[in-house]
Amino acid sequence: MLEDVLEGESPIEEKYLHNFTPTEKRRFYRRVGRSIEAMAKYQAKLNQLMFEESPALFRNNDPSGFSSAEEIKYALNRIEANDPRETTLDLGPGDEVYPPDRLALDIAKAFRNNTLCRTIILNMGLTANGLAPILRALHHKDLFELDIQGNEISESLPTLMPILDDPNTAWGKVRLGKIRLEPEQKEALEKHENVSFTVLPPKQSICQVVRNLFQRQ
Repeated sequence: MLEDVLEGESPIEEKYLHNFTPTEKRRFYRRVGRSIEAMAKYQAKLNQLMFEESPALFRNNDPSGFSSAEEIKYALNRIEANDPRETTLDLGPGDEVYPPDRLALDIAKAFRNNTLCRTIILNMGLTANGLAPILRALHHKDLFELDIQGNEISESLPTLMPILDDPNTAWGKVRLGKIRLEPEQKEALEKHENVSFTVLPPKQSICQVVRNLFQRQ
């Protein structure tokens, strides 16, 4: 039985084991079967529960074998809990859960009460709809760096510019990457010395592309 197999576990693990009711244990065994595989899955579930409720138990080592989505979930849980170990959030092209905007509200929620995570790198293909709640959540945060290149920045300027223009915004370096800007937008961004960006040339129509090809020949 489960109690016999887990005999000798530490008091901490036994404490968290009690979070599973007998009914939940029976359902779990009916679903995965009484086997070594069942025990491995049960232990993984137990580890996840322990990590969510008390990350310090793992002494800075996350449980192994998590997928990218699970790792992101635990990082956001720690940020939401203002865990002092989470001072940087770095999500790039290999980390996002598709579609990337699915994560936007979770990221915004995680930063609602956080004061310790001050370096944020989000280069994950967020649309303007995804960036908007994140930028609003970060508006009054004291940040060392905000790197949001690799997302739809041009379309996000209506949300971003009022935040940058707010004298109470305490952001350090802001990296926007390569973006397309109207002249007045470029001028407005250049007023902020902490903002770095590279202006892309305007998009050309198909007719213009074809005309340019013929002109080169």
